[in-house]
Amino acid sequence: MNEQEESLKEEVFATLVFESGKVYTQMALH
Repeated sequence: MNEQEESLKEEVFATLVFESGKVYTQMALH
């Protein structure tokens, strides 16, 4: 596995965590 693939996976993972965090926050507020 090269560095580019590794950083891409980290980026996707961070995006998933961020998006799910927003959804969780919205659900908690309602």
